[in-house]
Amino acid sequence: MKIDKLCKSSTGYVWNFIVYTGKDTIYGQRHPGEQTSSRIVLEVAHDLLDKGYCLYVDNWYTNPKLVDTLCTRKTDVVGTTRTNRKEFPDFMKRARLKKGETVAAFHKKQMIMKWKDKRDVVLISTFHDSMEKRSNPETICHL
Repeated sequence: MKIDKLCKSSTGYVWNFIVYTGKDTIYGQRHPGEQTSSRIVLEVAHDLLDKGYCLYVDNWYTNPKLVDTLCTRKTDVVGTTRTNRKEFPDFMKRARLKKGETVAAFHKKQMIMKWKDKRDVVLISTFHDSMEKRSNPETICHL
């Protein structure tokens, strides 16, 4: 059984959820043009949009297009993401980093940062900036 849920971080209170019931699962009718992972986020967070909340999102759901959509609905986002997303910057996909190195890009309110730990980690945030932005401006790309 799979349940996609939105919980309050401080208490664990389940705000909303969708139960996956197989290929016929209905992910809501409000956002028919979005991909499934984005529709799930937009559906479970629907009543919280436009109120200034921040969503922390898993990498299966997070993509630059969803982040833009949430920003237009006055909702901040922080989440890890995958480099194979359609809207992901090509130069960041190709960046070969050594442990501890970072590269960041900015688009509208989004900051996308890739850093190397044991493996590459990619973060999208609408309210953080990169430490690199302050200390090493030549590694930054505004998209």
